Amino acid sequence: MTQTATVNYHVHKPERQWFELNAGGIVGNLIAPELAPTQVRVFDERGFGTGTSFEDASVGFANFPSQVHSFADGQSWRRIYDAELTKLLTDEIDAKEVIVFDHTVRRDDPDAARRPARNVHSDYSLHGAKQRLIDIVGRGTLPNGANATMPL
Repeated sequence: MTQTATVNYHVHKPERQWFELNAGGIVGNLIAPELAPTQVRVFDERGFGTGTSFEDASVGFANFPSQVHSFADGQSWRRIYDAELTKLLTDEIDAKEVIVFDHTVRRDDPDAARRPARNVHSDYSLHGAKQRLIDIVGRGTLPNGANATMPL
């Protein structure tokens, strides 16, 4: 069933925008980019049964129950979760190597360290993604033989 949802896009401006904490010398002051609420059509892809393939859409759905039942127990869940994620990606998209490089647990709680993202966003720009890759695996040759400084 198709529905309409409101999503918040960042308004493109000539100057760089970001969330700024402690702005204007005020501790905890948050300045957010200007947002443009936009109506979009959405539907639950899982209900169609045809399946979305990773090859066609860069997204897919899989039933892969986890042994991790809580992300609240410090860091103890990471080893299990990373192994499960590696198995899922090698099984589902035939990944030859998986490097898990970030764990962001978001909680919808005013006291949470990381709250849910409320705006349409990308975690990395093209430049930021290239730099993150270099930060993780270093310059030179990646484990699969690719060059870490090659254009993505």
